[in-house]
Amino acid sequence: QVTISDTLHINDVNIVSNRLQNFVTGNRLEEVDSLNKELFQNKDLAELLSNSSTIAIKSYGVSGLGSASIRGTNTNHIAVLWNGFNIQDPLTAGLGLNLIPSSFIDDISIQYGGSSSLFGSGAIGGVIHLNNKADFHKGTKLNFMTSYGSFHSYYAGLDISLSNKNFNTKLKTFYSSNENDFSFINTAKFGKPEELNENSKVESEGLLYENFIRFADYSLLSTHYWYQNIFREIPNNMAANPGTAWQKDISHKAAIKYYKNINKVDLYVKSGLFYSNLHYFNDDINIDAVHSSILWITDFESKIELFTNHLLNIGFTNEYTQGNSENFSSNEELNKLAFFLSYKLTTKNKKLVLVGTLREEYHNEQFIQPNFSLGGNLIIVGKLEGKFNISKNYRLPTFNDLFWADGFAKGNPNLKPENAYSSELGIIYSPLQKKQVLGIELTIFGNYIKDLILWQPTDNIWSPINLKENFARGVELNLHGQYLKNKYLFNYKLAYSYTKSSIEKIAENESENILHNQLPDVPFHQLNITLSARYKNISISLIQGYTGEVYTDLTNSRVLEDYFLGNLAINYKLPVKKMRINTFLKINNIWNSTYQTVYLYPNPLRNYELGFKMNFNIQKL
Repeated sequence: QVTISDTLHINDVNIVSNRLQNFVTGNRLEEVDSLNKELFQNKDLAELLSNSSTIAIKSYGVSGLGSASIRGTNTNHIAVLWNGFNIQDPLTAGLGLNLIPSSFIDDISIQYGGSSSLFGSGAIGGVIHLNNKADFHKGTKLNFMTSYGSFHSYYAGLDISLSNKNFNTKLKTFYSSNENDFSFINTAKFGKPEELNENSKVESEGLLYENFIRFADYSLLSTHYWYQNIFREIPNNMAANPGTAWQKDISHKAAIKYYKNINKVDLYVKSGLFYSNLHYFNDDINIDAVHSSILWITDFESKIELFTNHLLNIGFTNEYTQGNSENFSSNEELNKLAFFLSYKLTTKNKKLVLVGTLREEYHNEQFIQPNFSLGGNLIIVGKLEGKFNISKNYRLPTFNDLFWADGFAKGNPNLKPENAYSSELGIIYSPLQKKQVLGIELTIFGNYIKDLILWQPTDNIWSPINLKENFARGVELNLHGQYLKNKYLFNYKLAYSYTKSSIEKIAENESENILHNQLPDVPFHQLNITLSARYKNISISLIQGYTGEVYTDLTNSRVLEDYFLGNLAINYKLPVKKMRINTFLKINNIWNSTYQTVYLYPNPLRNYELGFKMNFNIQKL
């Protein structure tokens, strides 16, 4: 029988707390729930987040790079942390979320707003936290999933976990491919002919291997290794003839983490080594380029309970980066060292929590301006809570900004970091009744970015300078609920955002007509609604999204129309003893909407997917 307590999301008790759990205060924090993770287990992170939040995802075709925007900022203003390590590409400071398989991540949280003082460079618009956790005392578990869908799409994934009271080893692996050979109406050509989408195949494979060891002295050791190989054909836009470009991304991520508790002190040490290799080929314009990078991160921090309800967190992070490209004069290197300090105060009645954070960083042989944040949560009355956060944040220039050199462009080693000032204010109402749960959250925010890095032409050579200023502001509304009646369980979730993100300072050679205009590819309105119902062994879920119109250029003269996008999933649990077998049917783009997230790049109409999942526990260790 289904009960409310069975289905509420409760954070697992984990011996290793981190900065996210202890010192993020006043920012809006959203966890991707188990329902959406299950629905999109065979998809990438970009598709999962676009159906679970108001993060704006844009993609240059179905096989192109899927970049994200949070609160009207660029993709390089978002930090993506895997088990506490920032895995944004050090060459570009961007990361395609469609390169990350959602099945590899146990917990996904979206932190909205700036937090560079906690998590470093790039944490201006928000932070996407991707965490893997131990699964102790669960014996031997095996999970297998496969699916087949329209446009010759195929997925197969296998997870194995062995554990006892103090040890857990986990292996996850997957393979997926998609020809993406769908038909579309080419609105860019005369007569609007129906054409076949070409040169958009995606093929990927990956492996994640992890170990967790818990010792008797209240310490925990974990190791993590993530390998991935992705081949993508890169399509031209619909106004051009089909091309032959492709890109291959190979990455290796290895990390080790150690935690130990000594009386009232928690010690955290972690180190990670990350290698990426990108090979881009385009015969049409005679490009055959390879870019690679090595990133080594070492992090130490200690959380100290000074007195009752007083926590101090102090630590440092060192990052060494090496970039290799034919567009660099040599194998360029950068080293940066950061010190951070956080203080948390909780009043005796637990109604007020205040956290202050300070960070100083040494980068490119100079100290950057200190960054800070101050946040608070206050229980106003009963289940009504208020929150606030103000912060100064930053983004360091990338390798390409500093070192790029070819016949048409040259980097600028004298660039300053981008600086941003962020604020937000919100209220939360979350009553809990016997048979239903309700939560409402309303947030207003502002984010002003100075010294935006802009590439400008001088004597026919493009070079970056600190110039533009951007002001993003808006409001977010979130509502979720759950209702249980007899054997029926209903869930609903609504997320809405309004964002105005405009240029407030321009370059000398730019027209004043772009001042105060909306940034390209940033929608004013976004809405996401999830409805689900379950009765005994069958469940049905509808995810309905709305994306408002977006401008495609700074002059705001060209508009992409708004669109509704709906996805339906039906799941049936087969009554098999000692194991769980689920079959599912998905209807994607159920309303057959024609839409573009980037100008002149089509997306598929209604399509289908069929699959099954098998989960069972073989024995107890």
